[in-house]
Amino acid sequence: MYRFSSDYRLKTKHDFQAVFAKPEKLSYRYWMILVTPNELKHARLGVIINKQRVRLSVARHAMKRIVRESFRLSDICKKELDIIVLLSSKWGSSEQSLTKTHWRDDIDHLWRLLSDKHP
Repeated sequence: MYRFSSDYRLKTKHDFQAVFAKPEKLSYRYWMILVTPNELKHARLGVIINKQRVRLSVARHAMKRIVRESFRLSDICKKELDIIVLLSSKWGSSEQSLTKTHWRDDIDHLWRLLSDKHP
C-alpha cells in the first residue's frame, strides 16, 4: 500500500508561515498554489480547504486525499519546494457537484504549470 509520508507534509505553524511570507502564486479554476523553495531534497505539501467553502467534512477530506495522491504521483514531489494548495474563493455552491475526476484534472494541470516554472 502506498502512503503519503510525513516527510512530505508541511506540519508546523512555522512551516506554513514560511510559505505564506513570500510565496509564488499559481492558480487554475478553483485552486491556488503558494510555493517557496526549501532546503530539502524533496517537496513538502500542505492542503487548506476552508470549512466555509466546503461544509461537509467528507467532501473536504476527499478533496485533500485527491490533492495528496496527485502530488505523490507527480514529479513535483522530487523538487525542492514547499507548497500549499488552497481552494480559492471562486468556489461556490454550484461547484459542489463537480466530480473527483474534475478535481484531479485541475490539480494535475496545476502541477504541470508548476513544473514548467520550476524545471
